[in-house]
Amino acid sequence: MSIFWILLLAISASASLILYNPLKAAPRWFRFCFVFSFIGAALGLYLILGASIALQEKHKIEGLLDEITAMMTAPNMTQAKIVAKLDEIAAVVEKAPFALAKLSTLYQELGLYDKAITLLSQAIYLAPGDPGFQIQWVYNHSLKDQGKLTKEVRKVAEELIANDDTLFMLVNLLAIDDYFHARYPQAIQAWQRMLIQDQSLTTAQKTMIEKAMAKATQLTPAKNDLPSQGQLQISIKLDPKFQTLAAPQDVLFIFVKSSQGGAPLAVVKKKASDLPLEIKLDEKHAMMPGQHLKVGMEVMVVAKITKSENALDKKGELRGTSELIVIKSENKPINVTINRYAG
Repeated sequence: MSIFWILLLAISASASLILYNPLKAAPRWFRFCFVFSFIGAALGLYLILGASIALQEKHKIEGLLDEITAMMTAPNMTQAKIVAKLDEIAAVVEKAPFALAKLSTLYQELGLYDKAITLLSQAIYLAPGDPGFQIQWVYNHSLKDQGKLTKEVRKVAEELIANDDTLFMLVNLLAIDDYFHARYPQAIQAWQRMLIQDQSLTTAQKTMIEKAMAKATQLTPAKNDLPSQGQLQISIKLDPKFQTLAAPQDVLFIFVKSSQGGAPLAVVKKKASDLPLEIKLDEKHAMMPGQHLKVGMEVMVVAKITKSENALDKKGELRGTSELIVIKSENKPINVTINRYAG
């Protein structure tokens, strides 16, 4: 029996004794106040110890961790015994989504991805509004199928990213899926985006991504029918009215975007202290290897100053844009003035 029910039972018993014996002769107002105090105390206990799903989940997870710790440190514990114990615990916490998700990570570590996926599916059913369970579900599918995703699983990942484009773990899983399905340009583009936008990447992780991009580039079929490559000569300056709002160490991003939308075609990262700046953009600055600035493309140049290393657009950033330009073999210099706040 939980502490909630023990305390509530004790208060109820005490209240009954008081109400039906000495309190009989008490004034009505006193009995009235007592009853409402009792009700308030009972409701308080219910909200704090009984109705709080998060607290119930916490108790179940703590109990789960205690059992797992004891199980892992027990002598002569085989994998079969561990799995049997995990199955037993799974039956106990079948209505607790956070405990199920915690348990799924243990199945995952044992390589039992089907069991992990089953528990995560149950957690998603119990708490459909928590994207963390869905992310784990996609990850286990990726592990199970050695990097490949089914159409159903990929659709879930894409919908999650559509709602939150900072879910870089899913971006990476989609890139890996693209790679194993020979969609090398898509994989390269996703990894390039991670290198620019994911500030949590370690040096080792960046090196791994760069190696994967290099391999994908080697595997990308050569195209001999590319239109002539072009280049853009760009002049960028900061409006004097905004001079005091940009610190020298702030980051300056310069993008070339297609009029058709989509990811930037080219990107350069500098410092605000580099302004005013004259720069030439060509295939070396392509967002994705093999994606060139081609003659005949209609593009727009965007320059922005941000306080962070994050290339994603944010409100309050200083920004400037050019008019739409058609790339020619020799373009006139494009002037961009950073002169407004991003809305």
